[in-house]
Amino acid sequence: MKSSKYKINSMIIFLLLLITQNTISFCTNQEDEATLFAIAQTQVKLGNYSEAEKTFKILLKNYHNSERIGLYYLAQDEIFTKIIDSLKNNLSEKRKSPSSYKKGRIKISFGQKDEGEIGKLQQKRTQLFEYYIINYPKDTHREKILELLMAIYIKNNPKKFLTIANELISSKNYTVKKLAILYKAMILHKNNELTNAIKLYKTLINMIRENNMKAKYQLYISDCYYRLGEKELAFKSLDKVDFYEKDMKKKYMSRMAAIWRDYYKVEFEKPINEREQFVFFE
Repeated sequence: MKSSKYKINSMIIFLLLLITQNTISFCTNQEDEATLFAIAQTQVKLGNYSEAEKTFKILLKNYHNSERIGLYYLAQDEIFTKIIDSLKNNLSEKRKSPSSYKKGRIKISFGQKDEGEIGKLQQKRTQLFEYYIINYPKDTHREKILELLMAIYIKNNPKKFLTIANELISSKNYTVKKLAILYKAMILHKNNELTNAIKLYKTLINMIRENNMKAKYQLYISDCYYRLGEKELAFKSLDKVDFYEKDMKKKYMSRMAAIWRDYYKVEFEKPINEREQFVFFE
């Protein structure tokens, strides 16, 4: 029974692919943009990503001045993200950040590092977006694609990342603006541009409503002051962590702040270049 059902399903998929391939030839001649896009979407749903990519290339070539061009780039990106997600799930060893609360350490992650085939796909994805950004500067989907590029650049191209983040910080979209500010603050923090990082973390705290996130960013501010050698301000920042989590049942950042207080009492007695580090970036 299962075997016959499998054969029927396989036949349906085969017929759909055959129909879409024949229709592509027809659409290219008839310049039927909507139908061609529908074919590409069907191929993605069927998991036929290589054929879908070919269809998108035809679509982008034949309709490069379309008002929907940004939508086509975003739809094509779905292919890359699906394949990348699949490769990540199939990795034999997944990277896991061990809990380090007992040691008072915290890791600020910029996202999973690219490996092998994932890296190659990310490169193709980046090139696709970069071409779009250069050639369609006024398209309505520009901001969304800049947001996706920003998430890619933060891991491997800080210079290009900062260019995009500076543009998106002015966004009217709350979520995009918040993400741009956070990523930029983290980069500055990592690069020891601590005064500017503090300003951005404070901007975030004033923007957001979630007290658990306010507490997290306040902890980052404390680390910035710690690295600057500002003892009083570092301790005051830890007090603010407790303030933001005072009404919360689970006080994760307050637990960290308590550990840091004990460390600070010892570490601030040492020369600044010999002090222990509690925040690491990856």
